[in-house]
This record gives sequence, structure tokens and C-alpha cells, in this order.
Amino acid sequence: MLPQSAMPPAGAATAASHVPEVSGPGEELLLMLFPRLRGLRILLVEDTEEAVAIRACCRAACARCPSCGVVSARIHGAYARVVADGAAGGRPVLIILAVRRFRCPDRSCAKATFAEQAEDLSVRYRRHSVPLLGMLAAFGLELGGRAGARLAGFTTSGYYPGAISECTYQGKQYCYPIGTNSVGLFYNKAMFAAAHLQPPTTWAELQADAKKLTKAPVYGIAFDATADEQSTWQLEPFFWSAGASLTNVTTPPFQSALQLWVNMVKDGSASKSVLNWGQDPDLTQQFMQGHAAMIVDGPWIFPELNQKGWTYNKEYGIVPIPTDKPGQTVVAPLGGETMDMGTGGSTEQQKLAWEWVQGMQQPDVMEHVTSLMYYLPTKPAVTEQVLKGGPEYTVFAKETQTARPRTTEYGANYPKVSQAIWTAIQAAITGTSSVSSALQTAQGTISGVQQVSGG
Repeated sequence: MLPQSAMPPAGAATAASHVPEVSGPGEELLLMLFPRLRGLRILLVEDTEEAVAIRACCRAACARCPSCGVVSARIHGAYARVVADGAAGGRPVLIILAVRRFRCPDRSCAKATFAEQAEDLSVRYRRHSVPLLGMLAAFGLELGGRAGARLAGFTTSGYYPGAISECTYQGKQYCYPIGTNSVGLFYNKAMFAAAHLQPPTTWAELQADAKKLTKAPVYGIAFDATADEQSTWQLEPFFWSAGASLTNVTTPPFQSALQLWVNMVKDGSASKSVLNWGQDPDLTQQFMQGHAAMIVDGPWIFPELNQKGWTYNKEYGIVPIPTDKPGQTVVAPLGGETMDMGTGGSTEQQKLAWEWVQGMQQPDVMEHVTSLMYYLPTKPAVTEQVLKGGPEYTVFAKETQTARPRTTEYGANYPKVSQAIWTAIQAAITGTSSVSSALQTAQGTISGVQQVSGG
């Protein structure tokens, strides 16, 4: 896990850093060592002794909307995105991309704005580079043979319940979880101290605190209510913790959860722009720029907070998602990565694949791989070791104990359910439908989606 000091503040080098000039032959050498950067303009290279930070931006003047495919040159804004890459000289390499957000010129497109992607380097919603993913796969395969010998009688014990059940169907194991994450409530400690507030634990406290913290240009809270899965994912801990489910979204607990979001937008505690703000980078930028006192987000934003020079329990804190009533258990959605094996390939290939999966489940390997991706290990015993050096993960570790896979009821049909829910979220917040009416419409769709059996 990278220490806070591994990331210098934006635009500044630490006293111990070395900042080489990047131009002409220097840039050519850098591109020779890191060919995936060839499509980028290299701005600066910083050596902080603990990490190598490469600042860059895309060369293209325009970008294609991922939703409708229309090319746009209209820039809506920009932000810094941190992508973890392979190591250099035994130290992590962090690519700090100056990313532009474009306006989609097609008014009928669901994506009002979208972020450009660095080809062959970054993938949408990923915090690690494409080459790093390949390196991790090779790393697991290299260790796989030795790990396989040590893992005779390999079982499914020792994992968080939600993480291992996510890979189980009708009594058979189809994959093994390597890393997990979820969402929590990040809050600005200075703003809370100035308002003499404690972090909220209930919905009532959340709404009251958000209202009190709202003072232009600061909104009390920001969350993701975009027209995609991230919106459903962020609402899930609210309605699941209240006792609602995905199978019936018209129940009072579900309606109350969505009404909470609607109320905070209506009273001005949350901006109407939450309809277009993705959880990262949009919410992250609102939080770091001091425009949101609280955000619903996850551990994937730690690189950006580190890069800004923010320290856990100093500039920001994290608490579990507030519940409707005091003492309720937080039931958060389970995110992360799993290792899967296909049925194709030769017997030897399948043997090697199985050894690779086994190797990735070794505690030392799991701890190393998840630290690179800002995940938590899927084994409580390994997580305990991580928390000794990374207390900022504490809330997420606690939530993982009761976290729920999103595909339990609907399996591969979950995206249809999610779309019905995020469509209702958008309708309720924009005011085109009441909460009750929006969820009734969603239920009409969900009732026709086939559930899985024996999950």
C-alpha cells in the first residue's frame, strides 16, 4: 500500500524529489521505457523516492462519446486522474493524467458529458492501467506452480461470506475473489469542525448536517445519481440497510431511501448536477475542491486524495453509510474483482490456469495485488494485516463483513433491474415523476425480469 507521502501535491515537487526535464531525447527515452504513453503528451516526471509520478495529458483535440459515438471538441471541464502502472526501479509508477470532460453534442444522448480515455493505458472506471492488469496476471501465474503445491486441499473457507458466495451457484464454485470494495461516507473534517458537527449515523442526521453545511459555493453532500449502474450502486446501501430488496422497489423502505435523496436535492443540500456527476472523478473533484462537505464514494479515490496531499483523519474522515434508524446494520453492495476459469483450452492450459488462480489466493500475493488496486483482500485474516498500515480502509473492512453481491437474485439479468432503478432515480430527482410513481414504473419492468434459482 502506498504511504501518503508517495503522492506529492499537484504542481509541486517535494524537497526530496527529482524533477527531470521531459523534452526531445528525454521524452523519446521515456516513451521507449513506457510505450503505452506514446499517445500522451508528457508534462513532468517526479521522483519522490517512494514513487515515480508521471504527469501527462492526451494529445487529441476531441473525443468520442462512449454512449452514442458522436465526436465532440466542446470541453466541459478537466480534472486529474491517477492511474497505477507497473513498477520502475522497485518503486510504484503513478501516471497522473490531466483528463478533459467533453460535452456530448447529441442532445438525445443519455451522457450529457463524458471523460476522454487514454488509449492502451486506461479503461473506464478502472484505477490501474491495462499493462498493469497483464503484469498482475503474469505475476499470479509465476507464483501459481509453487502456490499450488502448498495449497493441497484448497477450500472456500476463510473468505468474507459475501465475497465467496458471489462466486457460488447451485453449490458449485465458479470463481475465487481476490479483492473487494464498497462505498462509505467521506466528510471534510475542517468543515464539520467549523459547524460543530459530528459525522451522521442516521438519515435524519445526514439530511440535517447536509443542510447546515450548505453555504454557497459549498453543498452539504454530493452523490452519484447518473443514468447508469453507479447510481443504483450508491443507492443500494441506503435501501438494503432499511430492509428493502431488489425484487420489490415499491416497499416503504425503498421509497424512503429514494425520497431522502430527492429531499436533499430539493432543499438545496445537494446540487441538481448529481444527475450528471459520476462517483469518480466528478464527486472526488467536488470534494477536493471544497464544493462538497460530504460525498458517497469508495477507496478507489485514495490516489487522488493522496496526490492532493490530504491525509486520512486530518483533512478527511470516513464513516459508514448512515442508516434509517439508529443501530441498523449497514448492508453495502459488494464490488471488487474475481478470478474466473473458462471451460475451454487444453488440459495443460486448464492446469496452469488453476495454478494461477490458486497462486493469487495466497495471503502475501493477495495483500500485494489488492494494495496495487486500492482494494481490500477478500480474506479477513489478510485484511487485518492491511489495516495495520492503512487505517483509512477500516470502514470498508467493517462494511465488507455484511456486504451483499448485487447479482444474488437476478444473476446475469441484474443490469436490467439496475437500469429500471437508475431510471427511477433520475425521474424522481428531476421531478418528472413522484418517487412513488417512478418506482411503480420501475417495478413494472423488474417484475418481468427472470430471477435465478439456487444461487
